[in-house]
This record gives sequence, C-alpha cells and structure tokens, in this order.
Amino acid sequence: MKEKKSNRRSIQLQSASFKLYVDNLLMHNSAKELVDYVAQQVPIYVFSGLIRNFLLGYLNNRDIDFVLFDTPHLKLPYSLLKDVYIKKNKFGGYKLLTDDLTIDVWDIERTWGILEERMRASVNSLLDTAFFNFSAIAYDYHKSKFIFSDEFEKFYATHVMEVVYERNPKKETCIVNALYYADKYEFIIGNSLRKWIVKYYNGDYDYKAAQESRFQKILYSDSLIKAFASICANPKVYKHGVVSLYDDTKCVLLRFDKFV
Repeated sequence: MKEKKSNRRSIQLQSASFKLYVDNLLMHNSAKELVDYVAQQVPIYVFSGLIRNFLLGYLNNRDIDFVLFDTPHLKLPYSLLKDVYIKKNKFGGYKLLTDDLTIDVWDIERTWGILEERMRASVNSLLDTAFFNFSAIAYDYHKSKFIFSDEFEKFYATHVMEVVYERNPKKETCIVNALYYADKYEFIIGNSLRKWIVKYYNGDYDYKAAQESRFQKILYSDSLIKAFASICANPKVYKHGVVSLYDDTKCVLLRFDKFV
C-alpha cells in the first residue's frame, strides 16, 4: 500500500513541471493563446502520448492531444486561426497544424469507446475506454493536475503494457502499435496484451496502410508482424522473457512479462 501511494504521489508531483512543459511547447509554436482561449470557454484535458512520454523522460514530442467538453458551444475568432491549418482527424475532431506542432482536438462525447458502451462522457470513462494502460491518464488543463487509473499507475511502476479496453475498431493499428512501443521504448508486453494479439491477429489486415496512417511510413514488414503474433501465441519461444525478431531489414528485441 505504501508503494502504491508513493507511485501516485510521484506522478502527481510532476503536474507543475508538466504544466510548464506544455505551456512552453505551445508558446514556442504560437498556439498558447489559442488553447487558453478555448480553455476559458470549455473544460479541456491533455490526453495520450505526450503525458506518457513526459513522465518517462522523452521530451521530443511534436504533437499534443486535447479532449474537450461542449465543443458545439465553442466559438473562436478568426484572428486566432488565421495562421493555423485545420483538417478533420481520425477521431471525428480536428487536426490543427501550427508551426512545428500538431494539435489533435476532439469532443469527449465522440470518443469511440464511450459511444459504443453508451457511457456518460467523463474523464473517468475516457480512461476506462483507453486501449493501452499507458493511455489511461489525462491532465486537467484548468486545475493543473493529473487524473489517472490504477492501470496507468501499474504501467508507470513496471513499464508493462496491458489492455484496458479490449474493443477497438482498428485492430491492425493496435497490433502495429504494440510492436512499435515494444521496439522503440522497450516496453514489456504484458499477458492481457499478448492474449489480445493472439485473439485478434489477422493476416488479411492491411498493416502497411495502418503504418502509413500512423507513422507516415512503413516500419515493419507483414512477415515481421506475423512472426510477432506467432511468438505471442507460443509461450515456449519466450519462456526466458526476451525474444529477437528478424526480417530482411530489421531486428526487433521483444520483452515479455512472465507467462500466465
């Protein structure tokens, strides 16, 4: 219990530093006035990878996700948008490009999992419908504090990736992302994630299109992704916890949690 309280306190103690980090990122890219204007009208939260990377010490982010409430009531003057390129994003919201920063904005009520489960739109329901446990955290831009689940806290302590909300309309992207995070950040593949990949891997999925949408390039061949799914299905292969995957151009080192 003491360790759990220590982890929660450690995360929350970084909220002031995160506020400074976000403000600096926005000011450097001429977006702070726009975000502050939005924050004066509606509740606004930072969500997703920016928080995870900050807490783990990765500070080279060029994108930020904001989740809003009551977007139909939002009114923005043209003067704040004249230098911003805006287009629809995959969340049913908007992608704003300003200087070197990409800002994704969407209404919490349009979050896929919340709609599917017919949940009341709230920050907690947003966390409950995150696919990965490392996404089960948000930052209240008004109150300058983190809101996170026990699942995120466990990830913070162990770096083990698990599945929070199993349903997802883009299963091929989830599989690619699991491989990417295991490769790039050396996150450990947990048992719920391993079982999910075994259950939902399909060789007919268009993994190249998923990567082009996600990364704007192809990082992993179909054969490497297939090998990844096969290893997840075979505990004898990774009984020692670490496995190397190869194809003609790439080697990926995977770390698995203890098999259950």
